Amino acid sequence: MFHRSLCLAVDLASIPEIAYRFTRRLLFIALLSICLCGNVEADERISRPDEQLLILSVTIGALPLYDGVMTFWDGERLFIPLLEFMEVLEIPITGSIDEGVAEGWYRTENSRFLLNWERRMLNLNGRMQAPDWSGIELHETDFYVDSRLITEWFDLELEIQFNASRINIPPGQGLVLEQRLERETRWRRMGSRSETQSVGGDFVQYPREMLGWPAIDTRIEARADSAMPGQFGGANLDLIAMGDFFRTEGIFSLTLRDEPFQPALIDTRVRLQRELTFNPHITWQGGDIHTADFGILGPQLQGAGFRFGYLDEAQTIGLFRTTLRGEALNGWDVELYRNTELLAFTTVDTNNQYVFEDIPLNPGLNLLRFVFYGPQGQRRERDQQIVIDNETLPKGQQRWNFFGMIRNLSLLPQTINVEGFELEDDISNWAGGLSYRTSIGGRMEIGGDALSHVLLDGSRRFYVSPFLRTSIGSWLLEKRFFQDFTGGNGATFSARKFGISDSLTINYTYSNQFESEQFNQPESQSKVSDRVSARWTSNRIHQWPIALDLEHRQYERSEDGKSQRSTTGGFRVSHRWQDLAVGKSLQVRSNPELSDIVSGGWLLSYRRSRLDFTAQLGYRLWPDLDLSSANLTTSWRRDEKWTFRGNLNHSFDTNTATRVGFSVIRNGQRWIKSLNSNVTTDGRYQISFALSTSLHRPAESWELSAQSTANTYTVVAHVFLDKNGNGEFDAADEPLAGVRVSGGFGGKRVFTDETGKAIIEQLPSSQVVAVQIREDSLENPFWIPSTSVKRIRAHTGQTIVLSFPVMVSTEIDGTVYLHDDSGRRESSNVNLQLLDSHGKLVRELRSAFDGFYLFDQLPPGEYLLQVDPEQLKRLNLTSSPPIRVLLGGDEDELVTIDWVLSPAGQ
Repeated sequence: MFHRSLCLAVDLASIPEIAYRFTRRLLFIALLSICLCGNVEADERISRPDEQLLILSVTIGALPLYDGVMTFWDGERLFIPLLEFMEVLEIPITGSIDEGVAEGWYRTENSRFLLNWERRMLNLNGRMQAPDWSGIELHETDFYVDSRLITEWFDLELEIQFNASRINIPPGQGLVLEQRLERETRWRRMGSRSETQSVGGDFVQYPREMLGWPAIDTRIEARADSAMPGQFGGANLDLIAMGDFFRTEGIFSLTLRDEPFQPALIDTRVRLQRELTFNPHITWQGGDIHTADFGILGPQLQGAGFRFGYLDEAQTIGLFRTTLRGEALNGWDVELYRNTELLAFTTVDTNNQYVFEDIPLNPGLNLLRFVFYGPQGQRRERDQQIVIDNETLPKGQQRWNFFGMIRNLSLLPQTINVEGFELEDDISNWAGGLSYRTSIGGRMEIGGDALSHVLLDGSRRFYVSPFLRTSIGSWLLEKRFFQDFTGGNGATFSARKFGISDSLTINYTYSNQFESEQFNQPESQSKVSDRVSARWTSNRIHQWPIALDLEHRQYERSEDGKSQRSTTGGFRVSHRWQDLAVGKSLQVRSNPELSDIVSGGWLLSYRRSRLDFTAQLGYRLWPDLDLSSANLTTSWRRDEKWTFRGNLNHSFDTNTATRVGFSVIRNGQRWIKSLNSNVTTDGRYQISFALSTSLHRPAESWELSAQSTANTYTVVAHVFLDKNGNGEFDAADEPLAGVRVSGGFGGKRVFTDETGKAIIEQLPSSQVVAVQIREDSLENPFWIPSTSVKRIRAHTGQTIVLSFPVMVSTEIDGTVYLHDDSGRRESSNVNLQLLDSHGKLVRELRSAFDGFYLFDQLPPGEYLLQVDPEQLKRLNLTSSPPIRVLLGGDEDELVTIDWVLSPAGQ
């Protein structure tokens, strides 16, 4: 432009011919000197005729990227502006037309690009190239390059669609832009999932009913046995019913057994339970209850009694949360993964710091991976490991529960043989216990258990066991003491190390005359005084997982003063070749009082599509070399309904007859039917037929389902077009069919029918689940739901109706102009803010290259539109005051508002 203006400043017609020639030479010398200073000569820049001009849009798959790229078509070649095209694709290649240089990188930071027009040099990834320079042109505003050269240089597939006036880039080529779009897609999905799992949001907890229809699971089996020729061989019945009963959850179970040569067995259980209103994690139970496992103190107990406290230990999973922060560059995107699950994402702002708050951690090894994405496609990764115990509590949390019962007593009459207990109905056979633990730091817990009950020998014991649990790095450490106030004592120590490739567990137990049902039973002649065990697993060798077990026991001295020792060890290795897996195990037992034993086994399995086959072979290596057992099992699923199974078993130790079994299973919508047969080589056979179903009432009538419905409830999602905006379905509204609805942890998907309703069955009761509609399944792109996700908590047998009103969205668009001394022109990168009626920022965007902006998918309501005041102040500009906009929800409504900026004071 400087050269042209210099030429126009001279009036060539007003001077003599000699002066004209002299002036022209001076101008030539001046232009030459400017070129020698590094600028590209103006004569090298070309301009093509307007009839070759084509304005093409740019898309990647079905996604539009850019509306107007000015290209030129000469009938054979399409010339594309290099720098502008790179900017559209977010490839960091920039340059200067005056200097004739374009440089940067593509794909990765190591893939360098350099184009030097003056030196006629092209360097791709460190290698000099010799392109067809006729396909590279220097225009006034950009380098125009033949599309075939762009394809060759950047390994980029382009589809030139003249009939659609666009350049399409097929997806899946690994562009930085495509990676960002995929990342934003993950973020949108993560955003909806994060909303469903957050503490706040649209959450409703439904109360229990006075009396509710129960859900009933049942299984009936009838048998014929060769041991009873000509007679009915026996029958079994299993039934469990669950439902609301006087605003509590009632659970009833029934078991009937009619076995040959044995008395009939009848076992009934009744239990009522309910969560507290002010704290749903605390539950009380009454009736036929069972306790938790007390570990070394005692087994899981059952009887008639009560239980109160934090009964569901699984509720502690996911309660442990932490805050993660670190340094990163402004404008970079950061994703946080736990193992392979995307947990959170953020964009670093001007403080160059990212913060992830309230991040949930799972029990075991949490391998956290931070992935950093730069604005031009840079990628960095950083790993962090956090180990959480299965029962680890967050800081400040506590868990407790206690129980009292008469052991092995049932509320309802029953016939059941419990061997070893003569005082089943005696009040003296009571049992009671208490468990408590609390977190005193980020990763440290203290607590203890107390238990009293009658052992099998009739003696009553009183146990107490305090413990301390903590984690250091990738190690979990626990120290536990146990004391029997009527006998001995002892202690245990455990250490577990979690790793990506290796895991190690070490346990040590010391006992001093300690007895319980789980450890050193009273009738046992050999009492363990010390026990050490270790287990190591490794995945270091690809597809060859290895496990090694070792245990050593030291027994108390016998009457003759001798001390016994026992050592056992095991080794297991497996390998998989696609659908075929082979495993090898080896066990060794050494005991001075008994003969040493070395045994092992082979496992071969083949799993592909609908066929499963497993073969096991057991053998002994010492003291004798011999086979011990063989087992073959196969299963073939012909389709969704029919499954066939077969098995063969033989024991070489007892020389028993070989047993062959065959089963046919049919899965229907209402029933699961199975026919089972067993035949032995000594002529005995058994044939049985079983039916399984579940009876529930999701709507106005009873229904049968082949899947279990006990402990589940039903949701009816009603989706409709809310034309009057009152949030309720009435005569003015329209039901929407074909909308996809998902719910529950498995993400069950159904579609609404012509009435706009979709039924999601078998959602887990007493747990918070999310039900959401997919906006991309709405027929009209201008339709948006008032809320797409609802979080609910309901109970067994309930049927919940959820309404999802859908409204018609509108748009606000316009153009931003800058008016100064040089005139009025479009202005890009202007921050426009949309606020709600309370002044809260709803959305923010920047004007495009041509000054255009668009706020789409806006629900009806009152908004305030303004130019970012901070940006105006920083650039010393002024604009008109904020504008209030009332969007009423008309389907074709489009509000257009243009903005004119001007320098302050003008």
